[in-house]
Amino acid sequence: NILVAGKQGCGKSTLVRQFAARNKRPLANFQIGILSEPGQLFGEHRLKDGETYYQEFLFPKAIQTPGCVIHLEEINRPEHPKALNMLFSVLAEDRKVWTDELGLMKVADEVVFFATLNEGEEFVGTEMLDAALRDRFYVSLLDYLPSEVETRVLHLKTGIEEEDALTIVNVANKLRSNTQEPMVVSTRHTLMIAEMMAVGASFEGAFINSLQV
Repeated sequence: NILVAGKQGCGKSTLVRQFAARNKRPLANFQIGILSEPGQLFGEHRLKDGETYYQEFLFPKAIQTPGCVIHLEEINRPEHPKALNMLFSVLAEDRKVWTDELGLMKVADEVVFFATLNEGEEFVGTEMLDAALRDRFYVSLLDYLPSEVETRVLHLKTGIEEEDALTIVNVANKLRSNTQEPMVVSTRHTLMIAEMMAVGASFEGAFINSLQV
């Protein structure tokens, strides 16, 4: 179980996708922010023709798929504070859970759980992650990419010259490290700037429009 924390737009979700792709594993993404009641990851009761039935969701299938990479996106944004309670059993050492509707479910071999989150007062709608839940993860803190790596990313993803990509990264790093008023310039931002330049925007114009300054 791996918890990836860090600034917005710095590649947390991309890290999970790349892990799955490079290891040729199936990937299942789950938006935690839409969970409004306990157990909703597994399924929910619905009404049809005046009768209730239980609709099983993707999560039970994913945890029982060998080698599956399961991404719990924005794990600290559930609508209901108890929506994640059933994860405690799934993430524990015995890695199994019981529900009345589905019975006993065991996590398949080599299933990997990734959870990603942004933390801080500036992120509206987030909650402090339960300490007991956090304790079930290895925690990896993701910061800005090294300059040479970020330059390569911009070049490969947008096709701009590496020299132009390096200029973008250098200016972004100056803004990030400004001692008086540092700015969060994520890799998502630098990619947007590079994309604008790739279609003809000026360097200055791309920065102004991307960062809204």
